[in-house]
Amino acid sequence: MSKQRALNLGTTAAIVVVGGFIVAILLSQTAATFDEGRARNTTGVDTETSVPAVSGKVWIIGLVYIIPGVIGLAAAYVQNKCMYIATCIFAIISLLIMGLVAIISSMALLHLVFNQGIVSERCIDTDDRCRCRSDKRSYMDEYTPTHFKTCAYFEKFNSLATALFAFVVLAWSAEIMEFVFACYYTCRSK
Repeated sequence: MSKQRALNLGTTAAIVVVGGFIVAILLSQTAATFDEGRARNTTGVDTETSVPAVSGKVWIIGLVYIIPGVIGLAAAYVQNKCMYIATCIFAIISLLIMGLVAIISSMALLHLVFNQGIVSERCIDTDDRCRCRSDKRSYMDEYTPTHFKTCAYFEKFNSLATALFAFVVLAWSAEIMEFVFACYYTCRSK
């Protein structure tokens, strides 16, 4: 029975760690794409904030998955009730934090998709930036500017944001399983 416990908790904890690394990489790439493809202010007034300072450190959010996953791996190896409890505590904190991240990112992604639509169908490159049609039902060609230099950057940003949301949800689901296994094994005697 103890081998099965170690296998169950260890596998889900490893999936959480891998999910944390993937989320960290996708966050870093999404921020880098936004910074690289961002159209600078052309009015002469510099009111935009500095994104490079944030984009270099955004991968740290992946640690919210990595730390509980590593603790879960240690609990699977040691099979100690104290480690199971530590896994439960860190997993529930991570679930709360990343649940909020998942809700916020899903709302932002839905806003992006419904406002801009599919980039290749509704957006065109102009001299200074990518512009997208504001309404599908409009008979006039009204294009509003986006925050990107070219539509290729905008499309890449959309793809990375979608992948990021998918992996946040997958890692969150794996962390729920890790939490359930750790709580179950805490309450069961050997």
